[in-house]
Formats: sequence, C-alpha cells, structure tokens
Amino acid sequence: MGPNGCGKSTLLKGLGRILKHDGDILLNHKNILELSTKEIAKQLAFLPQDSISPEDSTVRKVVALGRYPYQGIFQKKTEEDEQIIDNVLNETGLKSIANENLQTLSGGQKQRVWIAMALCQQTQVILLDEPTTYLDLGHQLEILNLLKELNIKKGLTIIMVLHDFKLSRKILRLYDCDEIWSSYLSRAPQRCNDPRNFSRPFWN
Repeated sequence: MGPNGCGKSTLLKGLGRILKHDGDILLNHKNILELSTKEIAKQLAFLPQDSISPEDSTVRKVVALGRYPYQGIFQKKTEEDEQIIDNVLNETGLKSIANENLQTLSGGQKQRVWIAMALCQQTQVILLDEPTTYLDLGHQLEILNLLKELNIKKGLTIIMVLHDFKLSRKILRLYDCDEIWSSYLSRAPQRCNDPRNFSRPFWN
C-alpha cells in the first residue's frame, strides 16, 4: 500500500513479467525471464487495474478464458476444464449468473468474474492491482471478504496493491494484523517485517 506514484503497480507488473526489469525474479526457483508465457500463467495469475470487458461475452465464457494456458491452439475444453469452470463459478458465487452478459453486471460482479477467471488458471499466486478501484464501499468489502476466503480455504498467496489507507486497514483487521498497521504508521519496517506478524494470520 502507498500513495499514487510510489511504484506499487510498477513493482507488481515486474513480478508478473508485464514490464521488463533488471535483476532476477524467481518463480518457484526459476527466473521468470526464462519461462514461457504459458508456463508463467500456470503458476501465477495477474489481474490489472483496468480489465477490458469483451463484448457480447457471458460470465462463463470469460471465466473459461482462464483455462487458456492448458489448451493447444485448436484444442477444445475438456471435461476436466468444464468441471474446473463449474467449481470456480460456485466458489465465487457466480453460478446463478453464469449465462448473463458481462456488460450487464455491476462493478462488484464484474470484479468477481475477473477473480474467477484467475482462479481457473489454478495458480498458487494471484497478483491484483487495486482490485477495489471504482467500487463502492459495499462492493469493496465484498471483494476483500472473497479474497480472504480464497486465501484461507485454498491456501492461495495473494499479492495486492492498494492506495486507499482506510481500506488497507480494513484488510489488516480482517486478518487481525493491527501490529503491521501500527508498524507502517510508525515508519518501523523492521517491526512490520517480523515473521511473527505473518505466521499468525496467513499460515494457521
């Protein structure tokens, strides 16, 4: 978290190999510059701040795009693909609107669709660039609670960029991490990075 222009999104795009960078970034002990796009997409999902909504596409069709890394050029979706899509639609509360046009959905519902698409990639890491931007408070909390549930139930590593300090604190409170917030405010990174702050909420 941090103010606009401090490099949060740039860092996230570097981690996701969206931007070129100096030095090495390792993904499961391998340099991401040496991995193919599909290899990365099987291990890491990236959701940009502004996702482009395909015209005349249903929720299910957009979510199904997450299976792209596992398909060949002319390969159709397998039964396993369809089952994964069904499971993700259930997990994200989208089953009842699976056949709705994406353009007719609210901002919060669209964000759930993008998260569902990322889940279909079946990665252990998801990068999110300001996923609550343009959403009202109710939808912001709805998305944050969904991400918390996915983190706890599926053991996903979620790296998220935010610039809204109030919202950031709500996230830390969801995970009972007031110590991290107070360390941030006191400009004491050594306290913020104490492994004990992370072991309690993320690995229980």
